[in-house]
Amino acid sequence: MWRAWATGWLLLAGLGLGATLPFARGPLEKIDPQRRLIVLQHSTGPREFSYTDRTYFYRGQQKLTPSQLATGEVLAIRFRLDATGRVVATHCKIAILPPAEDEP
Repeated sequence: MWRAWATGWLLLAGLGLGATLPFARGPLEKIDPQRRLIVLQHSTGPREFSYTDRTYFYRGQQKLTPSQLATGEVLAIRFRLDATGRVVATHCKIAILPPAEDEP
């Protein structure tokens, strides 16, 4: 009985199996290591995401540090809101784009 009750609460809270975090995608405009902030270019204007020591950064399967990001790279960021309403990145993956046709 208590398991059904607990499962119901987890599903209502969005923590059940299959729940996914929202994501944003766009070119990296800037990264501020002092403020631990990532800024993406978006059609509605710049979007800011905080990051923490628990944020994962990847290029393909390779794990990165924030200092290895370069402006202009296209990022896909999974994020959540913390208790204060701040947007915090949980996962940041760099898109590996195919080379342009004029490149070898």
